[in-house]
Amino acid sequence: MNSVDCFVCVAQHTLETYYNAGNICPRKSAVIYNALEDIYIQFSSKEKLLLRKKYLIEENTKIVLFAGRLDEMKGVAYLIQAFKNVLITHPNTRLFIAGEGDFNLLMKESANCWSKITFTGRLNKKQLCEFYNVADMGVICSLHEEFGLVAIEMMMHTLPVIVSQTGGLDEIVEDTVSGLKVPVLTIKGKRQVDVYCLSEKIRFLLNNPSLSKELGENGRKRFLEKFELSVFREKMLGLYEGL
Repeated sequence: MNSVDCFVCVAQHTLETYYNAGNICPRKSAVIYNALEDIYIQFSSKEKLLLRKKYLIEENTKIVLFAGRLDEMKGVAYLIQAFKNVLITHPNTRLFIAGEGDFNLLMKESANCWSKITFTGRLNKKQLCEFYNVADMGVICSLHEEFGLVAIEMMMHTLPVIVSQTGGLDEIVEDTVSGLKVPVLTIKGKRQVDVYCLSEKIRFLLNNPSLSKELGENGRKRFLEKFELSVFREKMLGLYEGL
């Protein structure tokens, strides 16, 4: 690592780890965030209603969406626990979990709420974008996330996001400005998402649609400023030109 001309990381927390582990020279290191091409298409209210009919979702049902791998590190079990709490006060809500992985443990965690929790399996790009447009919020509650491409993809689509306060997710979202954050706790040596806090943040977005919309719009602005592909391209070209 010390023999290269420049050492680039996708997040600040990653670079700080390498500073400590590898004694990297700050003068020849940089952080350049991952990015996505802006493919957002704004759907009208009528088009969103048609999408809900397509997926047999009632018009007044609120949708919480998770997208990603179904493994322990993604914290989906904690999301299901939090969602069960939300159902006590907001029974007209559904949780959609999009992704592949270990369904068995999560199905057990979903006991008695199967009619409110839908496992879609892996969605293609078109289907996932459609769900971004009909969902009321996106939740990414990983125990650790090096960066968080799903988060910026949701923000691209103006979907208000709740993320765990860890790794790259902590850098992507500005709390109460472009999304909401929940802490990751360490209890008896085990990392876990604060389920109570996550429940309250989901309830907050459900109870405050105007603020939820504002967070989604601010999230898109942050995506365009920090994580859109042209920003990445400009920074990479500047890096090469400076070598």
